[in-house]
Amino acid sequence: MANTGNKEQIDRAAESVRKVADEMTRAGSDIARNGAETARQGMESGLNSTVHTFQRVTDQFTQVLGFAGPQAEELARKSSQNFEAVSQASSVLAKGAQEISREWFDAMRERVAKNLEAMNRLAGCRSVRDLVAD
Repeated sequence: MANTGNKEQIDRAAESVRKVADEMTRAGSDIARNGAETARQGMESGLNSTVHTFQRVTDQFTQVLGFAGPQAEELARKSSQNFEAVSQASSVLAKGAQEISREWFDAMRERVAKNLEAMNRLAGCRSVRDLVAD
């Protein structure tokens, strides 16, 4: 009877740990998602500021060197395309970081579940023979 009571206590503790692990996984994913979004917004804001600054510099540069008309427009278009490419790459990097974080938390949750399962098997052993067989 005492062994059955211990097993029930271990089962309840294991279930509690599983619930905590699930909550940690969800919280970790939320944190990663929020962090990635904050990073994306910060990079986007910085890039927008840089684009405006670069456009002003480009305008001044074209005025000083005498670029006009199609040449100035082409230079501005290429500059804008370059910054757009950098912005897209930054977004991809942020999404990648979020995915890595999610995978890490999933792996952690699986490891906790396996450890709890092994602990339950050990707790269910009634003799050394059971322990060796398990």
